[in-house]
Parts: sequence; structure tokens; C-alpha cells
Amino acid sequence: MSIEIKCSDLLGQRVGHYQLVEVLGSGGFACVYRGQWGAGQEVALKISRRSLDSPESRSDFEREVRIVSRLNHPNIIRLLDYGIYEVELHGQQLALPYLVMPLAPGGSLRQLIPRGQRLPLEQVVIYVQQVAAALQYAHDFREPDGRANAILHLDVKPANMLVGERGQIWLSDFGIAIIGHKTLRAADPQAAAQAWPTEEAVWGSPEYMAPERFDGQRRRASDQYALAVTCYEWLAGAPPFSSSAPDLLARQQELMRLQRTQPPPSLTARFGDIPPAVEAVILKALAKEPDLRYPSVKAFAEALEQAVAQSRPSQFRARPAPGPMTVAPPPPLSPPPFPPLSTPGPMPTSTPASPSPAIFLGSQSFLPGAGAVSGTLPAFSAGFLKEPAFSLVPPVAKPAHFFSGHRSFLLLPDFRLFRFTHCLLIVLAGLLLLVTLPKLWPLILLAIPLMIAFFYLSISRRKPLAMQLLALPVALYYAVSCGQLCMWLIARFGPGLPLLSLVALLPALAACGAALYSIHRYGVQRLRW
Repeated sequence: MSIEIKCSDLLGQRVGHYQLVEVLGSGGFACVYRGQWGAGQEVALKISRRSLDSPESRSDFEREVRIVSRLNHPNIIRLLDYGIYEVELHGQQLALPYLVMPLAPGGSLRQLIPRGQRLPLEQVVIYVQQVAAALQYAHDFREPDGRANAILHLDVKPANMLVGERGQIWLSDFGIAIIGHKTLRAADPQAAAQAWPTEEAVWGSPEYMAPERFDGQRRRASDQYALAVTCYEWLAGAPPFSSSAPDLLARQQELMRLQRTQPPPSLTARFGDIPPAVEAVILKALAKEPDLRYPSVKAFAEALEQAVAQSRPSQFRARPAPGPMTVAPPPPLSPPPFPPLSTPGPMPTSTPASPSPAIFLGSQSFLPGAGAVSGTLPAFSAGFLKEPAFSLVPPVAKPAHFFSGHRSFLLLPDFRLFRFTHCLLIVLAGLLLLVTLPKLWPLILLAIPLMIAFFYLSISRRKPLAMQLLALPVALYYAVSCGQLCMWLIARFGPGLPLLSLVALLPALAACGAALYSIHRYGVQRLRW
């Protein structure tokens, strides 16, 4: 639906379980808000500017967001919740899709590394390793049944690289294809059918888009190209292609032409501190043809790391790219020991920039880009990067324990009734055992918390078989309680026939089966989420 939605229009409203209290940012397709829910918990909500006005668009959104919600990687921001917000604005009824994510306490790399600031090679490698690990995980993603289902990001840029609560990089906005092009295609087919470069058909950031993206093609190599553009920007202070056209449409057209036809400006010709081997790696990832780039984004990150290590073997210690479950401990935070590098040439460096908002990382805060800006590059030394200005190395992996399942899922409000009901039934079953078997009261009092522990242990498992095996003691506990109650009633009020005791087996088996089935259904819903 073509209606101009301002981010301030929704401020203060309640979207699902969340109260919108602050606008954090906005883009062409969505607004980002700070939301509050529960007992003061805060989250980030991304709400689309486009309405889902057809059943097909809603089913597309819900189907694809379920896929994205299953991404589980230390360098990918988690999707906590999603939904469709029904609201009336400007006299029209709208259905706005939204995504709910954790708040990133450190902001984004765009805030920490503004345009015009260069980074040392070693720090670039650390960032690229983490982002490449997240992209490779998404590109190799498989469904629970083993089917390959690659998820493309399609909007890799510094603004979508967030700093997590322990200094790690979180790659965000995997939902750009959901909130952007999917809603456009289904809700407004005529606009989606119009070819580039109309404004309605643009989704993504043209400065970071691969050439094939302008033709409507989406490939794994497109994400590799965008990461290479980001890497180029960190080394040069600016992306390889930019436009100063005053009109948005004109800028998009110029960037499309440059991305398709022009080679990136040479890094070694402009900056003497960049080795030719590093430039060759980046230029290969920036090839116009997708087949000429590296076979995977992981291969690009490994080639970049190898090139930097070979060029500065005494100053660079190779680090393995972080995998889905392999993370390294972060170094301690410290004040910036060196001034940020500046870009010579057309980039203005003598005029001091306006103060940036303070960024909080861990227990310290600092101003991005703080320090004296020099017109010449400082010489590298062995201790130049011993203590970076801020650390984005992944956090320490916590050791596995009995309750190390998908615990964040247990906090979802939609499943609290299920957990409360089972805990109440466990307590009631214990009381029935106390009435029927009073002599065993020490064992029964011990069994009640033990069964609650087994219950939470079972529903925190990721594998259905492990979930059912751990739920079996709880089911047997229900069966014993129900069977003992029936036998006690028969002995107290029945005619005393021995065969009637067999009737107690039926309710016992029913209670056991009901417990196992309810936990199984819980696991199925959890995997779907």
C-alpha cells in the first residue's frame, strides 16, 4: 500500500507484547524502535513501512521469517519474536510486519568507524573473520530434515554489523529480503515488476551491492562482494564507488553504472601501507562476474588472513575464523592507545568532526573516532595493535552443562502456561502420593523437585530423542501417582476384587502417554519457532 509512514507515527503505541518508547533509526523499508516488555526488559523492534494487504504476502512473510528465526550462530543477532501489527493510520487500515531482536549495547560499526577513518589490516581481518563466519553459516544452512536451504543476507554493510553485549560482532538484518522485497513483491506487484532503477524496486544499499544484484540476481557471491566492499572501505576510508548526485534516483543510477562497468580504484597506488597481496584478494572478491570471485565467503576471509599474515609475519598472529560453536576469549577493554588513521587525498582530515555519542562497551564507554587526527599514516611497530581501541573478538564459549539447551526459548511468554501447568501437576501428583503412601514421605518430597528438574531438562533439549528420554521419568512419575490413586480408591471404596486393580493400569498408562505427547508437541513447536 502506497502511504507515507513516519517513524514517529507509531511511537508510544503497543505492538504485540512491546511498548514503543524510542526511535533508534529508520531506513527506506523499516523503522527501528526501542521496545519495552515484561518487567522492564528492552528489545529492538524493526517495523516495516509497507503493509501486507494480501493473504499471499502474509504467508510469504511468516514462512520466510520462520526460516530466518532458526539461525543460531554467535555472530548473528537472534530473532526473538515476529508478528503483523494491525493499525489504522491516515484513515487506512495497515498490516505492518515486524521483527523483534535484542538491543545491541555497543551500537553498530558504522557508529564506531565513521566514513573517512581507516583501520589497520590486523583489525580488519578480525572483523571480516566474524562476519564471514556468520555469512558462511547462513549460506550452508540446512533444514532439520537435512535439506539445504541457503539464506542470503543481501545487505551486508557496516550499519548492519552490531557490537554485542560482550564485544562480539552481531550481523543483523537477515530479514531485509523479508521486510523489503518480499512484502513489495506480494503487496504491490506492479511496483515490484518495474525494473531497476525505480525507487520502489530498490532494496539494499547500492554502494555495497554486487553488479548482478542490479539485474535481480541473488547469489551467495553477492554477499561476498558486499563484504569485500566493506573491507575496502575499512582500508581506504571510503567504499570504492560513491555518488554526489543531489537526487536519490540519480545517485542510484550512477552507482549502478559504476558497479557494473568501472574497476575499483587501486589501494596500493593510494596507500603505501597496503601490501599488493591484500589488494589482490580484495579485488578478486570484487570481480564483476560472480564466478570469478572466491568459491565461498569463508575462502575469501581465509585468503585475506593469509595475505596479511604473509605480509606482516612478525606483527600478525593468525586466528582461526570463528565457527558456529568455536569462539575465542576477548582481550580486556582499554582506552584507545593509538589515534585513528585518516584518509589522505580528497578526504578532509584537518577539520575536526562534531562529537559523536558515547558508545558503551562492557564496563567502559568511549567516543568513536576520539583522538588526534593526523594527516600522515603512523608507522607500524610490533606493539602497534597489542591493545586495540575496542575489541570485537567473539566471547568465551560457556562450557556445556545439563541445562545448556535453547534457554532463551524458555522465556517466551506464549509457553509460560505450559510450563506452569506441568509444574503444578508435578506438585499435585506428589501430594497424591503423600496421601496414598504416607510412609514414603521423605522419598516423595525429594521426588517433587527432582521431577521438576527433569521436566525443565527435557524441554531445554534440541534433539527430540533426548527430549523424550529425559521426559520419561516425569511420565513414569505421573503414571505411578495416577495408578496408586486408583488402587487406593479401589481398596477403600471398591468391592475388593483383585482384578479391579488391573483397571488402575489404564489411567496410569493414559497419564504417561499424555505427558510424553505434550512434551513432544512442545518440542515440535519449539523447532518450528
